[in-house]
Amino acid sequence: MNLTSKKIIMLCLASVLLFQIAFATNIEELNKLVDKSEGTQKADVLNELADLWMQRDLGISQDYADQANDLSLSLGYEKGSLQARLHGVYIMIIRQEYADGMVELGELFDKAFKLDDKELLGDIQLAIGRIWFSIDGFQQAQDAFEEGLAFFESIDSQRGIGQSYNNLGVVFESVGEFDKATDYFFKAQAILQAIEQPSELADVYNNLAGIYADTDQFDKAITSYTEALDIYESMGDVRSIAVIHNNLGLYFGELGFTEESKQFFDLALERFESLEDATGQADVLLNIGALMDQRKESEDAVDFYTRALMIYTELSSTQGQIVTLNNLGTVRHKMGKLTKAIELHTKALELAGEHEDYDGMVSSTYNLSLDHKAAGDYESAFNYMSAYKIVRDQQEYLKKLQYNVNSMVANETDKKTQEAKEARERSDRFFKVMVAIAAVSAVILLLLILVAKERRKSEKLLLNILPKKIAQKLKKYGKAESERYKEVTVYFSDIVGFTDKSVSMEPDFLISELNEIFTMFDNIMESYGCERIKTIGDAYLAVCGMPTAFDDHAIRMTGAAMRIRQALDQRNGMSQVNWQIRIGIHTGSVVGGIVGVKKYIYDVFGDTINTASRMESNSEPMKINITTEVYELIKDRFTVERRELKEIKGKGLMQMYFVVDEKNL
Repeated sequence: MNLTSKKIIMLCLASVLLFQIAFATNIEELNKLVDKSEGTQKADVLNELADLWMQRDLGISQDYADQANDLSLSLGYEKGSLQARLHGVYIMIIRQEYADGMVELGELFDKAFKLDDKELLGDIQLAIGRIWFSIDGFQQAQDAFEEGLAFFESIDSQRGIGQSYNNLGVVFESVGEFDKATDYFFKAQAILQAIEQPSELADVYNNLAGIYADTDQFDKAITSYTEALDIYESMGDVRSIAVIHNNLGLYFGELGFTEESKQFFDLALERFESLEDATGQADVLLNIGALMDQRKESEDAVDFYTRALMIYTELSSTQGQIVTLNNLGTVRHKMGKLTKAIELHTKALELAGEHEDYDGMVSSTYNLSLDHKAAGDYESAFNYMSAYKIVRDQQEYLKKLQYNVNSMVANETDKKTQEAKEARERSDRFFKVMVAIAAVSAVILLLLILVAKERRKSEKLLLNILPKKIAQKLKKYGKAESERYKEVTVYFSDIVGFTDKSVSMEPDFLISELNEIFTMFDNIMESYGCERIKTIGDAYLAVCGMPTAFDDHAIRMTGAAMRIRQALDQRNGMSQVNWQIRIGIHTGSVVGGIVGVKKYIYDVFGDTINTASRMESNSEPMKINITTEVYELIKDRFTVERRELKEIKGKGLMQMYFVVDEKNL
């Protein structure tokens, strides 16, 4: 028994910007706009770039989303931050990190609810529905999409309404209700055409093509696939082009046109490889393996299945491994290699049992019964056939149980008044989800969510101690070696007169002041790509250019220092206590590494750190004192005041400069 091949449907993921940058229609123009934009507009442009790159390169997309989030946080622009984080969830969904995605969506829903942002709430519902759909929670997905639709309808968001119709169509298509699905797709098509949303419109064409293919309407299927492909090609949407080619490969294979099928699969594989999309590659390799099996080219089928299995294993994709092991074992059975077939089907069964994958257990037990029967072991064949019937019946029981639970939830929801629903929008939504998780697949998701929550707490704690890149290395490899960084810019600041002022202050008030000031410093440093290393009392140490390298590290750090000085000055105008700082900056070689075993701390060492400290101590209140090394790197961007040569302890005579302002370029 082979499991189904991988057809890829197109659920709409919302474009999370509240407005479009009308005069910027492509990545090149947006890149130019980033340099010219400031404030919240720059955050919106970065979010737009994250959106455009999502279908091309997930890593670049995540980088832009992180930049948008950091900038939005530094500006206090909460909508921009939520939009950027929602981009991150979409990337989790593409990477099949569903538990982490659901945890993040819970936090986002809470914040968007407090903002009363109906459009963002609708977008979050689309993402929640996408996750439920991905784990075959079709009723839960329908509920989420319908709730998203209600949000969009309340503000007449045609974009959101069109996307919701498309997603509801996908749900009904997946459960075989083609008439309802087609009605929703046609509604989505009319709206998305009217408001000129080409990407989402192409998704609808792809989905309509799937229905036409399933209902043997060849001409309509090819026409819809072609319309979708034309739009994606005009947009340069490589990922969606790969999806269409994969689906065309499946369709032509079902029609018996195996040569054309292979050609389309090859095109899809080539594009997924160019995107470094491992999941897409594995899915296409699985489909090619099935095609080779269909053509009775067993050795080639084994080769493609083996390649798919390697990728699924690297991705820790349990479902992908189970499907591929079952299909690979079936090919070995046909080749007469029964020992190998039994080995592969046993692995599939063990994996399916461990992860409670009932589809996998049904296929594995059935296949093992056939294997042992062919090998003459009739007792084992009988036992596995009995197990197959038990698991199959259990699977049907669980499906009925899930249906009944969902029905009860739906009936309970219908009884609620509209007023109560509005008042308890958020709590009802998540209560509804928790009740629906009574089905086994959803229980697993809940456990994953709880584990993910604890893991995210640990990761957040780790990120409070270590730079992000170092924390990632520590998680992945269990260690992070010390490194020497040839060119890094180091920032030191110290609060003027802190010791004298602190004597007369209550401890709680003093700590509150320091916490507020250093949090402000942290946000600014993050927005410039700089990394706070540590605080020592009232001293603050940060670096730029490590562990993530930047060619413009000195410019970034100087800009951050100026922004810190400005922010502190603004705070002084509203605070009962006025604080002033001295800032020193130097550029040079630095060694960075983790110190400690039981209690981690990331620290930096070298003469560059000492020199930056000397620059701080020889600075003046609310001034930024830099060395010649820094001056040479920033002189084209900032105006400076040259200081007299001065004898510096342990350094001799040194030329120093005060940074005055940024030049108008």
